[in-house]
Amino acid sequence: MKNYILLFLLVLPFSGFSQKQYFTLIPNAFVAAGDTTSNFIIVQYPSKTASELYKAILSIVPSAIQASRYTLNSVENQTISIRWNADGEVPLKTGLLDSRKSAFFSPTIVLHIKDGKIKIDAPEAVPLKCTDYGNGQGFSLYLDKYLERNAFDRYMHMFNSDGTIYSKTLQVKQAIESELNSIVEKILVNVEKQLENDW
Repeated sequence: MKNYILLFLLVLPFSGFSQKQYFTLIPNAFVAAGDTTSNFIIVQYPSKTASELYKAILSIVPSAIQASRYTLNSVENQTISIRWNADGEVPLKTGLLDSRKSAFFSPTIVLHIKDGKIKIDAPEAVPLKCTDYGNGQGFSLYLDKYLERNAFDRYMHMFNSDGTIYSKTLQVKQAIESELNSIVEKILVNVEKQLENDW
């Protein structure tokens, strides 16, 4: 396995754009960048034990996530599951006469730990919680392809029926990929630093 290493709102959504692309979004799934057949990446740490890697990850999560809220579950020296609420919101690009809409991202990644390596599973492509500020109502943005759009439906789809990105959701796709890849990069960079300093 290879290592894969607004219309009206002038804000930078989520974490900004990451320099490295670990995961990308396709209809119904996050997959490894460069390999759409895989939903995980593996990072090698030769000579490091599972215990060392586990402790390093736990020690850097609070500074790496920097989210208002996150939850962490773990099995000692085996797995760490991290769910966080991304800071901020992403505007859905709309027409001039349409109301402002925003999407919110709360992903979960799972890190599997063994001697010498970490496997990071991509989050599930669950619908995003959204808000329509025109009427104050919530709706869902599904990360799949649409079959038929109805103006009265309380949901949207990320992709067109042919799998191409829907023009009104392009900003959201870019922002959630950026948020996810930025967090993965922060975790890996800080784990590397922690391991180097742990002597």
